[in-house]
Amino acid sequence: DMSSRCPFSVHRMAIIGCQLGKSIGEWFGPFTASQAIKALVEDFPGAQLSAYITKDGVVYKNDVYKTAKNNKQNKDFQSILILVAIRLGINNLNPIYYDALRAYFRFPQSVGIAGGKPSSSYYFIGTQADGLFYLDPHHSRPAIELKSNDQLTEEELLTYHCDVPRKISISQLDPSMLLGFYCKTKDDFEDFCSRVEKISQPVFTIAQEAPDYSDDDCGVFSEDDDEFDKSNDKSDDDKSDDDSDADNNFTEQVIELDNVID
Repeated sequence: DMSSRCPFSVHRMAIIGCQLGKSIGEWFGPFTASQAIKALVEDFPGAQLSAYITKDGVVYKNDVYKTAKNNKQNKDFQSILILVAIRLGINNLNPIYYDALRAYFRFPQSVGIAGGKPSSSYYFIGTQADGLFYLDPHHSRPAIELKSNDQLTEEELLTYHCDVPRKISISQLDPSMLLGFYCKTKDDFEDFCSRVEKISQPVFTIAQEAPDYSDDDCGVFSEDDDEFDKSNDKSDDDKSDDDSDADNNFTEQVIELDNVID
């Protein structure tokens, strides 16, 4: 829906993707997805939310505080969404990160993980033993008119829930993923940092500030969709010139807007 009441709709996500160089229907990698989310947040000040994308797997506290500061509303710390686009292996998820990923779901700040397995992308919301519970964005539902909860019929309410819980083994998880954490206050953010620092084999780390490199070439790597390339998972018939930045295992639902957007 392109309505102003739907600032984070899949249609707006697709339009932002075009501004980021992704055609309608083209796969989004974790980093592109995080950039799109950040752009949508910045375009909707009414949410009173800010968004921060990690740099090379590190959350820099001074950058988070700068991002969360809202001068217009005289707020020292506005609620912030921290997005961690990461790759934890080459073709398979490295088992060394299993415990850390399970631990992140227990963080009160966690909003889940967007990831999946070959040819499927899911939204993971919880864990039990070696299983990950997920929602499947490809399972379409009838569109429901926006209205208050007390105005929804029982049939309409059911469309917001799954009939059965869906779960896969953590060993099946694709190594390319996007982690999300929501910190409502400064104390909430400090608690988040404290929890991250207690993880023995962390997926990402916390630092006070970014190193001041005198030479731009000193960076370890650039966090681009090229870092998440999984073109080898495409069949020979499907491979094309966009293989260098296609992340075929971390895919968003193919969005067809031909009949929606001129």
